[in-house]
Amino acid sequence: MMKDLEKGEIYEAIQILDLGKDQARKFLISLFPQRELKEWVRFASISFLGLGLALFSSGIVFFFAYNWAGMHRFSKLGLISCSLAVAVGVYLLGKSESYSRQALLILASVLVGVLLAVYGQIYQTGANAVDLFLGWTFLSLGFVIAGNSPPLWFLWILLSNITVELYQKQVLFRDESPYSYSFALLFNAAAVFLYERENRKNDSKEIAGWFPNTVGFLTYYFATFGSIFSIFRDVKEEGDLLMVCLSLATLSIGYFVYRYKIRRLGILALSLLSAITLVFSVFVRVFDWNDFALPFLFGGIALTTVTAWSARHLMQIRNEWKKGERVG
Repeated sequence: MMKDLEKGEIYEAIQILDLGKDQARKFLISLFPQRELKEWVRFASISFLGLGLALFSSGIVFFFAYNWAGMHRFSKLGLISCSLAVAVGVYLLGKSESYSRQALLILASVLVGVLLAVYGQIYQTGANAVDLFLGWTFLSLGFVIAGNSPPLWFLWILLSNITVELYQKQVLFRDESPYSYSFALLFNAAAVFLYERENRKNDSKEIAGWFPNTVGFLTYYFATFGSIFSIFRDVKEEGDLLMVCLSLATLSIGYFVYRYKIRRLGILALSLLSAITLVFSVFVRVFDWNDFALPFLFGGIALTTVTAWSARHLMQIRNEWKKGERVG
């Protein structure tokens, strides 16, 4: 509770207590204790582990790309298969609940995709990109369920989104579709919902606050751009109405939940930004382009005003939350 004090209140307390320079420094340290060394070591370990994993995965891909012509096909498949087997084997023998084990499963999930890509190149299976990502998504699901960690689930969600996007372009032969946008919106929103539900069930300190914010960003991306696509589409169909209704429902529910139930200022900001974008899109859609200057002027003023109001509204909400925490 002490760390939520405003700067003015802290300054007033120092003045009332008539603290000197050194005493004021000790007082501030007591209010805002510095991180312990072991916390910094843990942060550095996780950061370097993630960096090492990314570099190692990239190295595997570039190794095969550089030596592609000089390697026998059995060598290519054998090396990847052995690497996959070693990653899974070390995971099974490792200590439980360690970050290294999670990193091994992420590596194994990446190797599954590399193995499928190399196999398709060697035997010219005729598979297109959507088949590759579809197989990658399904075959890596076992590792994701076994690890059950936010990074693994995020990787799987990314693969699923790419698969949907490629299916739309390479199978349906459409650049954009309101149904694919609707599906992607519901899929990502369901992932955020399941995370929040499990997080509230466990009733423990949140360890992956980045996950709902990142997947929430994907949700609002599909809600916003899907609705813009439907609004500006010349030939309307039932899917466009569905897309716009889903987007409005997502924005409303998201604002209510993260305003009153779960406190996440980042998702609240995304809700307001998406709402402003949709309103401005409708304004541009119905705008009479023969009389350009006046609507453009008023539209710009209205957009600036609403954006400023949103920033002020978010600051008010943050202050309300802080006051609530002090009272609690």
